[in-house]
Amino acid sequence: CNDDMYASTSVQQWAGAWVSQSGVGENGESRHFGDTPYLRKYEIKSNAEALYLAVVSEDNASKMKGLHLFRRAEGGWVSQGGMLNDPDLFSPASFSLAMIGSKPSIAFHQGNLEVKQWSGEGWTPLGAPISATADDPHLIGVAETPYLIFTAPGQPIDGYESRAVQVSFWNG
Repeated sequence: CNDDMYASTSVQQWAGAWVSQSGVGENGESRHFGDTPYLRKYEIKSNAEALYLAVVSEDNASKMKGLHLFRRAEGGWVSQGGMLNDPDLFSPASFSLAMIGSKPSIAFHQGNLEVKQWSGEGWTPLGAPISATADDPHLIGVAETPYLIFTAPGQPIDGYESRAVQVSFWNG
């Protein structure tokens, strides 16, 4: 990111030298939200068929914060299903992208923690939203099974709120 509030996200591939794979947020369209307190603004993953880029953006006209998934195609980056989140509830950059089997899946926080998986045609929620804090979740795939690591509200201790690290997996 530069010092500006908004920035585009560029991807480069190492092939003995850095080769541009273009990016998203170029030419003034939706750019990622550079002025967020969170460190993560984008994440990149791949499977045998494609390269995927998840980006937190803010539309320049509407100021809506959105989480988007793009797939690298020959002509550039192609949006996969539009915005995943409710812009009024979303915590920018509190997300994790993982490949579960060969499908891109994203865990993100918007009031509660949600996990959605891209089928190639649309987003499918993996279960109901989970009560969790807005701390960064971590989603990984072990074979076809999604595992989610996140911070959940814990039991009160001496009248103070506590948090607990929880690990869950999706079994349907």
